Amino acid sequence: MGTVEEESSLAAFLRTVNVGDVLTGTVAEITRSGTTVLLDAFAGAPVGVIGPLDLSWGSFGGSAADILEVDGRVSAEVIAVDLPERQVRLPRLRPRTPSYGPI
Repeated sequence: MGTVEEESSLAAFLRTVNVGDVLTGTVAEITRSGTTVLLDAFAGAPVGVIGPLDLSWGSFGGSAADILEVDGRVSAEVIAVDLPERQVRLPRLRPRTPSYGPI
């Protein structure tokens, strides 16, 4: 990002995203601090972020590189939209409703 036009376009996009929306994109980078995703809905910059603790809703003890790969596709439910940081937070897996069975 850099130009005023790009920043304005990103801000407009972020205002359209809501928690619970399902977004799809391509993994752009994997680091120790998280994974960035180039969202299909906004190809201007990788604004989707999967934090290291957001990789799954189950137990997971490895690194992001163990379950994600650069240029791999992901689809996830938005868990937060951070306007000041200009990013959309995504978990790796969509949360599942626990099945407790009969009580």
